[in-house]
Amino acid sequence: MVRSIIDSGSEKSYVTEDIITCLSYDSCGESKLIQKLFGDVETKEKVHHLHKVNLSSVNSEYNCQILFLNELVICSGVRRVPKGPWFSKLNNFGIRVTDLEINAFEIGNDIKLLKGADVVGKQLNGNIKILKLGPVSVQTHLG
Repeated sequence: MVRSIIDSGSEKSYVTEDIITCLSYDSCGESKLIQKLFGDVETKEKVHHLHKVNLSSVNSEYNCQILFLNELVICSGVRRVPKGPWFSKLNNFGIRVTDLEINAFEIGNDIKLLKGADVVGKQLNGNIKILKLGPVSVQTHLG
């Protein structure tokens, strides 16, 4: 299990190099990119390797294969979801939150997958819950 994030503002999807190495994914091509970042920062051209990565939901009911670009770091030190008054509402909707401050999964605080605009539309299943107390839950096929 890895932590992932949806970023529809990112044109492409990314996976960290340590995950690629750990799962022994071979490169299936490459792409040269220059990235525009916040504050009008532009990176130098960089070669990213393409990798077909198999993903599945926590309960393994949904599986898919997505093409990701490699990246050394996506996001690090990202806090987990704290329990709050809205948590019982999510439970009432049958929504299972796996990224809690207190969790049974022994994974780090780094984001290892970024699902960008190239794949996010295919991942959304239309189940959206807007809670009066704050968060909005958007369900994907992966959970």
